[in-house]
Amino acid sequence: MAQKGGLELFKFSLYLSIPVVATVLYSSPSNMSKIVDYYRYITYPAEGRKPPKGHEIEHERVYKIIKRRKEEREREEKKGRGWFSWN
Repeated sequence: MAQKGGLELFKFSLYLSIPVVATVLYSSPSNMSKIVDYYRYITYPAEGRKPPKGHEIEHERVYKIIKRRKEEREREEKKGRGWFSWN
């Protein structure tokens, strides 16, 4: 009967020590970064040039495109081929 108590004591100490050890191990940022780097399954390629934001777009180029499309639309309307014509 004394051995049964020893087994229960071992299981109970194991039951308490595993969460405590895991908490101490994972609570340290340096340990956590080492673990994450070691078990990295996916490696992403290096980042390229980021696309321009709204205020960084070349406004002159956009205005030229708008002007060209407007002129093309006016030419089509002068020929009698407007937006809703069946000719």
